[in-house]
Amino acid sequence: MDTDALLAVCRTTYRRVTAETDGNIPAAKEAVRFELRRAGFEPAPDDQERTADFSTVIVILADGHYVQRDAFDRWYVHLYAAPGTPDEGDEPIPAGEAEDW
Repeated sequence: MDTDALLAVCRTTYRRVTAETDGNIPAAKEAVRFELRRAGFEPAPDDQERTADFSTVIVILADGHYVQRDAFDRWYVHLYAAPGTPDEGDEPIPAGEAEDW
């Protein structure tokens, strides 16, 4: 997975839409899903339901990765481990240095 491309699409779309809509997070998440599909990523079918109550989780992908934005506008790609898998899902996948963002 190209985490740099994933983060770039999410960051630029999220920032653009929240600026245009006076901080409308649901609209930004919907725009991120749309742009990710255009870029070849596949959001999970139930992504909208699963992220609705979380302002920091931007999108969940069909392969189990998710993108999170923290309060300091730092962006991360994590792997959500399904029950029974050896990976507990608590380690972020490296996505480059903060200076690159």
